[in-house]
Amino acid sequence: MSDNRLVKLGSLLESKNRTIRNEAASVIGQIPFTNVHLLPTLRKFLHNNLWDTRVSASDALAKVLQAMSVATTTKEQKFDIECGQKLQNINVKQIIEHYRPLLW
Repeated sequence: MSDNRLVKLGSLLESKNRTIRNEAASVIGQIPFTNVHLLPTLRKFLHNNLWDTRVSASDALAKVLQAMSVATTTKEQKFDIECGQKLQNINVKQIIEHYRPLLW
């Protein structure tokens, strides 16, 4: 997402209309956390003088973080399933029979 589009969405966080602020926060929440312009833009609006703007910016940040945690959780679950499948393939009896002499 271009910096220009993010600036325009950020300026909507300053709107007097709560619905517009909420929609802007939702759209900003869909921007990946890796976007280099995201955090400076949100920081700017988190330090704004208007309370409603700060609340909307914090909502946007919360939505970005929620989207990030969903992606991370999905990757972790996939890793856990792969590990579980590998552990199911281990034959403990065979390991004890063949590798026990190595432990003595």
